[in-house]
Parts: sequence; structure tokens; C-alpha cells
Amino acid sequence: MEQCDAADREAVQQGRLVPRWVAPVFCVLGLITIPWIVLLAIQLPERVESPHYDIAWVGFDIVLVAVLLRTAWTAWRGKPYVEIPAIITATLLVTDAWFDVLTTPGGPSLLLSIVQALVVELPLAALCIWVARHAETVREMRLARLRGAPARPDPNRRRPHDVTRPLHRSHQAAPLIPEQERPAAGDQVHSDD
Repeated sequence: MEQCDAADREAVQQGRLVPRWVAPVFCVLGLITIPWIVLLAIQLPERVESPHYDIAWVGFDIVLVAVLLRTAWTAWRGKPYVEIPAIITATLLVTDAWFDVLTTPGGPSLLLSIVQALVVELPLAALCIWVARHAETVREMRLARLRGAPARPDPNRRRPHDVTRPLHRSHQAAPLIPEQERPAAGDQVHSDD
């Protein structure tokens, strides 16, 4: 537990959302997967008959319904973590579109799968991504307001998904000041610096 706490403290001190080890671990995992993909491309047969094809799709669609409803519930209740089920939903919708199109035999069924992907699944996935981004923007605006900064997001501020730009000095370890302790407009602020 102490090691986890130390990693959390290090991440906070560096202005990072996760400890430094996360990026290299996932990079290695991604690189290890490349030879596996090549092996699958060479060895997998073009066609396979599955005795549980229907159960696989019904199960997948049940999970999809569950995350759609979870996204609706977190949005309805105004939960601060709405972007998590929204991104899961977007991922499942893109996956659904991919496999619907690629596993459907030709003819009218394939045309229907393509139309469904283009008209329903992919636009809904884009909406879910918008929900997640919008929630993050609103959170940033609320935090800025708590800090007494302008409510508009700073275009120079590093967003959680953009860890390539360094944090601006004004955004590093900025304390959240409760409103009752914040100086009123016009009050002189004395610094001990």
C-alpha cells in the first residue's frame, strides 16, 4: 500500500494523472501484441463455424444495453464519472459495427449491417465520445471557478489526454480555495513571499 501511495504522490507532484510506469507498461503490451496479430493473420482460417455464434452476439448485445443504460443513468443523475460508461459504450458500439460488417455474409444482410453501422452505431459512438469530452470540459470549468480563475478553459492548459505539453506555472498544484475563504472583489491580498 505504501508503494501505491508513493506512486500517487509522485504523479501528483509531477502534475501527471497516472504514475510514470503506466506508459511504458502499456507500450510494451502494445508492442508484444504486434507479433500475435501477425501470427493470427497467418494461421487463422478464413471461415470458422461456431456452435455458440448466437450466444456470443446476444451476450455482447446484453452488455451493450447495460452500458447504454449505465451511461443514461450516470448522465441523468449528474454523476461526475459519466465519461467512463460513455467511453465504454463508444468502444462497444465501434466494436459492434466492426464485427457486424465483417461477419455478415454478402447481399442484403451486408448492406443492412453497413447502413446500421453508418447511421446508428458509429454516430452513437461519436455522441458518447462527445458526452465524455463535454463532461471533462465542464469539470475543468468548475475547478477553474473554484480556484477563482476565469470559467473558460485555458487553451494552453494541458488536458488529461494531452500529456505532451508542460503545465503552465499557474496550474501547478493550485489549491482549491473554499468560496467563504476566497478574498472578495476589491480586497487587498497580502502575500508573505
